[in-house]
Amino acid sequence: MTSLTALESKRSIRSAARRLASHFADEIVAGVPTKLFGELWRPSNTDIWCLVDEPKPRKDTGSPHYWIGFGRGAGSWKKRIVQCDLPEEGKNRHYAAVFAKDGDGEIWLMHNGRISGGGATLPKDELERTYHHKRVDVEFSDGKSARYYPVVKLGVSNRKVYRSIRDFLDACQSVRLNKLQYRLPVSSKIDSFARYGSAPGDWFISKEPSGFEASRPAYCYILRFGTGNPDGNDTWKIGWTTHPIRRLGQINAHIPISIKGSWKKYFQARFPTATIAFDAEQKILREFLKDKLPRREQVICNEDTIRKVCKTLIKWSEDRKVE
Repeated sequence: MTSLTALESKRSIRSAARRLASHFADEIVAGVPTKLFGELWRPSNTDIWCLVDEPKPRKDTGSPHYWIGFGRGAGSWKKRIVQCDLPEEGKNRHYAAVFAKDGDGEIWLMHNGRISGGGATLPKDELERTYHHKRVDVEFSDGKSARYYPVVKLGVSNRKVYRSIRDFLDACQSVRLNKLQYRLPVSSKIDSFARYGSAPGDWFISKEPSGFEASRPAYCYILRFGTGNPDGNDTWKIGWTTHPIRRLGQINAHIPISIKGSWKKYFQARFPTATIAFDAEQKILREFLKDKLPRREQVICNEDTIRKVCKTLIKWSEDRKVE
């Protein structure tokens, strides 16, 4: 993606904000709703919700700005995962978000990557470790530019909008979890990031397969960490991949050197397409192991529970579908 141009007029910014809210409202209300702003839109065909609020004065400057919040599940706006503030008009690079136009005239919502909560703020470049989009330059009318992450392109299908926003939310949650997962020596303020977004049991960051990859044969795998705990409850990881050996190596490469142990393959089931393998992984995490409160595709439970999951995966693999 080449550089983009920021929208700065009050009319163009409001139009873009309405388009964003419409992608969510369209699935709930037939026709154009009388009130797009200030409503939390949660369509039934996605786990993502959106709230675009009317411009309100900032407490510190008094200048009007839009507040856009994204979250997932049944949470309220207070449990948002990402907050996007942008000015009602003009140029102000201190805000986290901006609407911008690319060379083809397409409108994008952009975010500078500054993820904050509970008084702590992560560096903007942290997001590049987990997000598949890199930052791009957004140019302003004063000749200056700033770097932002593309969040979502407006005007495409609602399904594509939800998928793009989900990818961004997953990346943001992954950055926060990376700070907490192995109890690394971080500020206690960063621990407060846990209050942003849904409860840990709702964090499923696996990326849905797309393009050519979606039709390739793939596996749903189960990994076990270490050699077993005395209490019988081990840590397990459920995921999907088109290359199990390579994937196992990638996962083990990210274990901090201060942690003893490694992931080992416990089970894998082959599926005719990556899409089916992804569906199997999601159903196992969201339904079969929901009471185990999965975090980043990981659960803590006994081996008997996992054996039941293996039997289910074998059946789905034989039937070539997920029921």
